[in-house]
Amino acid sequence: MTAPFESFFRSREHARDTYLSRLFALFSEQVVRVWCMCPQAPYEDIGRPTLYEPGVSRGSTLDFTLRDRASGRTFVSELKCELEYDNYRYLRLTHASQLAHPTSTAFQRLLLAAKEPPAL
Repeated sequence: MTAPFESFFRSREHARDTYLSRLFALFSEQVVRVWCMCPQAPYEDIGRPTLYEPGVSRGSTLDFTLRDRASGRTFVSELKCELEYDNYRYLRLTHASQLAHPTSTAFQRLLLAAKEPPAL
């Protein structure tokens, strides 16, 4: 049996599902921004970061820079919402290896920043 979330985003109308996936992505980003405005939230959203590689003039802009209200540490983050992508392959995440598929320059820079923060 398909879970209600999955059955809502996976129908026989691919164009509909593509639209709903994008709409859900926009909504999800806004939820994070509103949550960060709450003084009780552990993080504040301080804008969209742009990551640059040394010697490269064009950067990659990600979704969030989050600052930990307690420690002051900052974190860059990217929100992915690919519900209908690749025939719904990522609608249900079941293994960490599924997170390795985005090949965009922005996502690759995010991974590099996680592994080697001084590299960007």
